[in-house]
Amino acid sequence: MLDELTLLPRDEWREVPPGYNDRDRQPWRFRRRLSLLRKPFLQIEEGNETVLLFAPGQIRDSFVYMLGNFHRGEFPQEQLNPKMKSWAGKSADRRGAAFSAEVAAKLVEMGWQAETEVRVTKLLGRGFDMDYGDVDVLAWDAASSRVLIIECKDVHYRKTYGEISEQLADFRGELRDDGKRDYLLKHLDRMGVLQQHLTEVGRRVGIAGQPSLESHLVFKNPVPMQFALKFMEERVTVSNFDKLPTNFVR
Repeated sequence: MLDELTLLPRDEWREVPPGYNDRDRQPWRFRRRLSLLRKPFLQIEEGNETVLLFAPGQIRDSFVYMLGNFHRGEFPQEQLNPKMKSWAGKSADRRGAAFSAEVAAKLVEMGWQAETEVRVTKLLGRGFDMDYGDVDVLAWDAASSRVLIIECKDVHYRKTYGEISEQLADFRGELRDDGKRDYLLKHLDRMGVLQQHLTEVGRRVGIAGQPSLESHLVFKNPVPMQFALKFMEERVTVSNFDKLPTNFVR
């Protein structure tokens, strides 16, 4: 444990130890591994008698910072081992489910009927050759035949331009470099298959004929995607939780 929490001396500041990358030592980045918050013990020199410099208050701050970020799953995936990646995924799922329930409750309060975490296969009553996941919030109004397909995101707050850029990369509506779909593309694909089965959607929510489907992406807090996705406003409406009364008036 002490080895993991000790910042070792280096011949050159720009040289990083094996197992780390250049991002870990760049002081303008957050959540980097070669920082005093992640390694609060400073090894002053190498030799037979190792000398460590530390401050009790700094140790306390470091443990609070690390345990909090690990518990919330906020450290980058590339810094985590398989078990911690699994934990981070579950943490994100719990946070997402809680926000979806919050959005659904708000819509019900406004007069909509709503359900959360509705599998596409259950909604359409059939299987597909690919996994379309689930609709975070399915809301409908029989009188107007409107059906809202809402993707809810409670994303981490990003502080630097680099972090904002990385967050935007998750909502381009494209395939990632690893060949997997980003968050927005998953939603758009889901909308595409639902648009092809409007009668089944209407039957599921008690609307005769073909309902009018609306694509929505709702964030808990203000995010750069609100402005970056203007070019996709015909395919998805982006809004914040506090703007729901404006965007979802029946």
